[in-house]
Amino acid sequence: MTRDTQRPLTGLGHDGLARGAGRGLGVALLAAFLLAGCVGGPRGLSPEAAGPASEATPAIGDAEQGKRLFATRGCVGCHTVAGEFAGGSMGPELRRSMRQPTIAGQPNTPENVWRFLENPAKVKPGTAMPRLPLSAQELNDLVAYLETLRQ
Repeated sequence: MTRDTQRPLTGLGHDGLARGAGRGLGVALLAAFLLAGCVGGPRGLSPEAAGPASEATPAIGDAEQGKRLFATRGCVGCHTVAGEFAGGSMGPELRRSMRQPTIAGQPNTPENVWRFLENPAKVKPGTAMPRLPLSAQELNDLVAYLETLRQ
């Protein structure tokens, strides 16, 4: 006789939850775990982790490549872009954000967007935005894409 057949037929699993309740939670946790693995952990890279070379500065990027990066590097896990990406709801909708006058308390310029994306917790301590493992060129491309959202 298996353990399941020894329990009274109460509709509860061995964990006390209704049978099947929590499957959605399990799937959500698995998805979060897998996404976290793609971006360097549940909070991304630490602010102290190596990123682009310290002398790296914002430059002109490729907006199409930036859009591909947005779709493949975990950004859509937290952000949506009205009319383009139906992503997560944890972070702000980026078309609206890019039209705001500030980002992380700084003027919303391409250079400040680049610096924020490079190391969000350094620019805005306590932010939920993780630090992603992006090269300087990838940051340039991502910022070029985000700049197209101002239109």
